[in-house]
Formats: sequence, structure tokens, C-alpha cells
Amino acid sequence: MPDFLAATGGVVIGEPLSSATGRFLYARHPDGNEIEYVEWTADLRTRVLG
Repeated sequence: MPDFLAATGGVVIGEPLSSATGRFLYARHPDGNEIEYVEWTADLRTRVLG
């Protein structure tokens, strides 16, 4: 993800983080929008999505 963002003019804001629900990071896209990307844990993914 960070390499793709850099190649398109975006940046990762801070370091990727972990929580009880999974991993996440914040990024600023080239147009200025700030986005939160989340990767849920396998357990949470199963509970939410079935």
C-alpha cells in the first residue's frame, strides 16, 4: 500500500497500527482526502461477514 500511494502522489500518515479488531493505517490521497484503511482479524471478518 505505501509504495502504491507514493507512486501516485499520496502518503501514509504515521505508522500502521494494530488493535483488537485488526490492523489499520491512515493515508492522504493526492487529492487531499484522508482515508482510514482497515484489515479486520479473521475472527471478526467471519463474525461480521459470515
